[in-house]
Amino acid sequence: MNSILYTGQSGLNALQKRIETISGNIANMNTAGYKRVDQSFQELMRNEIGELGTPLTEALEAKNPTIGSGAKVSDPYRIFDQGTLSPSSNPLELAINGNGFFGYENGNTMLFSRAANLSVNEEGELVDSNGKTILVDKGKDLTKYDGESISINTEGTIFAADEEGELEDVGRIILYDVDNKGALTDAGGGYYRASDGVEVLESDDRNGSEYFGIIKQGHSEMSNVDIGMEMIDLMILERAYQLNAKSLEAADKMWQMANNLKR
Repeated sequence: MNSILYTGQSGLNALQKRIETISGNIANMNTAGYKRVDQSFQELMRNEIGELGTPLTEALEAKNPTIGSGAKVSDPYRIFDQGTLSPSSNPLELAINGNGFFGYENGNTMLFSRAANLSVNEEGELVDSNGKTILVDKGKDLTKYDGESISINTEGTIFAADEEGELEDVGRIILYDVDNKGALTDAGGGYYRASDGVEVLESDDRNGSEYFGIIKQGHSEMSNVDIGMEMIDLMILERAYQLNAKSLEAADKMWQMANNLKR
């Protein structure tokens, strides 16, 4: 009966964590650039029934039967599949159609994100809605140009009109990527940080059209959360939670019956 209690408890804990993960996905289904989180269930170590003091026939003992001791969920991990690209009301909002991330200054480190809702700050830099500066190669002071004329092509080259109305090349947005996206850790707010020792690839070092996606100005990438699948998973988990709770209820009744037999 102890094993029933431990197994049921581990199942409830695992299911609760998975439900919380799905709830987080649903809450962020309308967050631009959000990547859904997933987990997998894993079985805990199995125990040999004979070692638990359970009587066995000779035939069963020869098969060395085992029983599970519960379940757990893996650590959460991101699914970086691309979301749908949608037109934006901000002409300086950018999306990536394909692989890669935008890079942002963060002190001595760099953050990565799939979102780029940009504007020009007082220093003439392109910053996102959180005030973080997007990394630009050979970027010029954009306060010297007509802000409404700023355009960004698919390769990230930025053009702006000078005082005479002539378009000038004023910098280039670089895309970044890593070989193993599992090495990216959450930095909050839709940003990611590469683990130490991970090689960061730059679109300047490789052919952008072959290794990286293209930039689409005036678009945002929606989250890759499939609300239908998340709701189906949630209903299945809630049913499994109810069944695990019943196993604890059954074990409790068995304990009550055993205690009454002693009286």
